[in-house]
Amino acid sequence: MKYLPVLIVFAITVALTPACKSRPVTDRSDYAAYLQPSSSHLEKIDSDLAFWRKRLEEDPGHLGAQSKTASLLTKRFQYSGNINDLLKADSLYQQINRIQKLFTSSVYRNLAANAVTQHRFMESRLFLDSAAKLGDNLAYTLLQQSDVQLELGNSAQAKRLLLRYPQQNAFEVLIRRAKITDHEGDLEKAIEWMEQALEKVNPQNDEASYTWAKSNLADFYSHAGRLTDAYEAYLTVLKLDPENYHCLKGIAWLAFSADHKTAEAKEILHFLQQQHPVPDYDLLLSQVAEFENDSQLANQYQDRFLAAAAAPSYGNMYNKYLFSIYADERNEWEKAKALAETEVKNRPTPESYGLLSWALYKSGKYSEALQLVQKHVENKGFEPHTAYYLARIYEATGNSEKRDEYLKEVELALFELGPSYQNKLKRGL
Repeated sequence: MKYLPVLIVFAITVALTPACKSRPVTDRSDYAAYLQPSSSHLEKIDSDLAFWRKRLEEDPGHLGAQSKTASLLTKRFQYSGNINDLLKADSLYQQINRIQKLFTSSVYRNLAANAVTQHRFMESRLFLDSAAKLGDNLAYTLLQQSDVQLELGNSAQAKRLLLRYPQQNAFEVLIRRAKITDHEGDLEKAIEWMEQALEKVNPQNDEASYTWAKSNLADFYSHAGRLTDAYEAYLTVLKLDPENYHCLKGIAWLAFSADHKTAEAKEILHFLQQQHPVPDYDLLLSQVAEFENDSQLANQYQDRFLAAAAAPSYGNMYNKYLFSIYADERNEWEKAKALAETEVKNRPTPESYGLLSWALYKSGKYSEALQLVQKHVENKGFEPHTAYYLARIYEATGNSEKRDEYLKEVELALFELGPSYQNKLKRGL
C-alpha cells in the first residue's frame, strides 16, 4: 500500500501513542498465582482412564467402557494438547459406531464434535445428518447442526436449525445466538446474548458451562475494545479454573497487544508451552520476537510452528495460520494458494475466500483477486484480517474509496490484529 489518507494516519498515530493510555490493562500480580505448574485436571482424567482401560482389558468388547474411554480421551486433549488423544478417541468412537449406529445417535454426535475440533466440517455435517435420521435426542443434534452450519458460513441455516430447539430461552440457544450474531457482524448484540446466557447458569452448579461462556464473553469484549472488561472476565474464569489455558492465552495477548509488555507476555506463553504443548504458542512468540526486532528468533519460532502444525496428525487445524506465514512472511505464494484452496473446499466461508484472494493478490493477480472478493467476500465477512486484504486489493486496483472504507475497519480492530498490523498501518502499508 503506497499511502494512507492523512486523517486516517493521524487517527492511527494518536491511537497508538503510549501517552494516550491512562494505565495498562494487565497487572502481573493479578495472574501470577496461575503461573504455577498444576495438573489436577489431567490427574483426575488419567485416574478415570485407568479405571475404564482396566475394564476394557477385562472385556474388550464392552461398549460402555469404550465410550467412557473415548469421552475421557477427548476431554484429555483439552488439557494435554496431545492430538493423539483426540485421534484415539475417534478410533474408539468409530469402533462403537459400527455396532450402535442403528440404535442411537450419540456416537454420531461425538464423532461430529471431534471432527469440528479437527476442522473437518464437511465430515461433521455428514455425521450429524446420520444422527438426525435416527431421530433420538434430536434437540442435541439440532444444536450441533447449527454449530456446524455456522462454521461453514451458513448463518441463515444455523438460525433456522436453532429455531427448532424446544426452549428458545435456554442457555444452549442463547450462546449460539451470540455466536451467530457475532458472525453476522453485530458484536454489541452478540455481547448482549452472551451476557443473557451467563444469567442462566450458576457457576456453583455448572462450572464448565459458566467458564466456557465467560471466557467467550471475554473474547467478545476484547474484540469490541472493552479490554478491561475482557481482562476481568478472564481473571474471573481463572479463579474458578486455574488451569484454563484459553484465558491465560487471552491475558498474554492483552499484555502484548494492548500494553506492549513483551516480558510478561513471553512469561505466560512459555508457561503455557510447558503445561499445554500445542503449536499455537510458538506462533505468538514469533510475533512478540518480531515486535522486539529480533528477526532471527522470530524465524526460529516460525520454523518450530511450521514443523509442528504441518504434521499430518493435525490435518487442516492450522491451515489459516500456515497460510499467513507462507503468504506474508515466507513469500511462498503457491503453498499459500494451495492452503487457501483447501480451506475454500472444506469451509467455503467469506474468510476462506479472503485467503484465496490474498494469495492471488500476493502473486500479482490483482484483477482475479478483485473478482473473487466482489463475488464471495465483500459485505459477507467481518474478520479484520479479511478487511485488511480487501483494503490492499482495492488499493492495487485503484479504488481509493473502497480502500479507505476497509482501512477504517482495520483501524477499529488493531488490538485484535496485533502490533505487527499497527506497524504496517503506521508505515502506510
